[in-house]
Amino acid sequence: MKRNVFSVDEAAPPHTPIVAVLASAQKLTKTQKRFNRLVEQINAQRAAITDWQAYRDRYQQRLAADYQPLAARIREKRIALVDLFDRLMDSGELGQRHRAKLRDILDGLLSGLLAEAGDPVLVAIYDKYADVSFAEQQQQRVEAMRGLAGEAFGIDVDAYAGVDSPEDLAAWLDEQIQAARAEPPPASQRRRQSGKAAEREAAQTEVAQGGVRALREIYRKLASTLHPDREYDVAERARKTELMKEVNQAYAGRDLLRLLELQIRVEPIDGHTVAGLSEERLRQYIHVLEARVGRLQDDLGALMQPFALMFGGVLPRGFAPDLVDRALEADIVHLKESIRAIEADLSLFRDVRQLKQCLAGYRIARTDDEEDEGPPPSRTRSGRRRSQW
Repeated sequence: MKRNVFSVDEAAPPHTPIVAVLASAQKLTKTQKRFNRLVEQINAQRAAITDWQAYRDRYQQRLAADYQPLAARIREKRIALVDLFDRLMDSGELGQRHRAKLRDILDGLLSGLLAEAGDPVLVAIYDKYADVSFAEQQQQRVEAMRGLAGEAFGIDVDAYAGVDSPEDLAAWLDEQIQAARAEPPPASQRRRQSGKAAEREAAQTEVAQGGVRALREIYRKLASTLHPDREYDVAERARKTELMKEVNQAYAGRDLLRLLELQIRVEPIDGHTVAGLSEERLRQYIHVLEARVGRLQDDLGALMQPFALMFGGVLPRGFAPDLVDRALEADIVHLKESIRAIEADLSLFRDVRQLKQCLAGYRIARTDDEEDEGPPPSRTRSGRRRSQW
C-alpha cells in the first residue's frame, strides 16, 4: 500500500529517509500532497540515476570487450575490400561499364570509412576516383553550414576561429545555439505584464527567496550541530566529519530533500514536526524541490542520451538498461555477420569473373527518378544472395 509523506506511524531509525518518517494524515492539504509527490518523484529519479550510472560502467566494459574489437575488425575488412577494388580498377581487366559501377561502389565504401575516421591513404584513393576532392567536399560542407547558421540562427560565423572541419564547426555552432537559448530575451521583446501577472511573479519571487532562506537555515543548523572542531571524541569527530561532507554536498546542489533527511538523522525530529510545517514554508520547500526535480531530470537525461542514439536519438517508452543490452547484443550479432559476409566477398572477388557477375545486376542511382539501391548484393558460388557489404 502506498504511504503518504505526511503522517506518523512510529519513531524512525536514524538512517530512515524522510518518506519513511512521515506517513498518512486523515486529510492532506493540496500543498502537502504536492510536497509528497515531489518527494516521491525525486526518490524515483535518484534510483534511476543510480541504476544508469552503474549500467554505464557495465556498458563501457562490454563495449570495450565485445563491440569495439569487432568494429575495428570490420573497418579493416572494408579497407581490404577498398584495396582489392582499387587494384582491380588498375588491372585493366574491367571494361568501362564495370569500372563505372565499381567506382560508384568505391565512393560509398570510402565515404563511410572517412566519415568514421580520417586516413591519408584512403583520402588519396578517394581523390583518385572522385570528381571533387575530399578536401574540396569538406570545404563545401563547411561553407554550407556557415551559410545555414547565419540565415537560420543568426549566428555570427565569422567569430569561429577553430579548425575548418564540418565536425568541429558543428560542435561550435551547437555551443552557440545552446548559449543563445540560455540568455533571457532583450527587454524590447518582453511582453508588458498586466497588474495581476506582475503580482504573481512577485509572489513567486518571494517564495523562491524564501526557499533559499529555508535551505540556508537548515544548512546552518546542521553545520552548527556537526562542527567537528567542537567534538573531542575521536570516533564521533570522524562520524560528524563524514556527515558534514554530505551536508556540504547537498547544500551545494540545493538538494533540500537530502538536507531534510540528514536533519532527521542528526536531530530528534519526528513526523509530526515536519507535518506541522506552515503552508508558507511548504510552498518554499516545494519551490526548491521543483528546481531539484528539473536538475535531476537533466542529469538523468544526460546519462540516458548517449544510449538514445542507438534508437535514432528518441527515447522509447519504458527506456531501461535491459533495452540497451538487447540492442547492443543485436549490433554485435550484426557486426559478426557483416564480417563473415565481407570475408566471403574478399575471397570471391579475387576472381574477377565473380566480381563481373555481381556487377552485372548493379545499377548506379544518379537521378531523382531512380531508387538508390546501395552496394550490390554479393553472391555465393551457387548464386544465392547474401548480406550486403
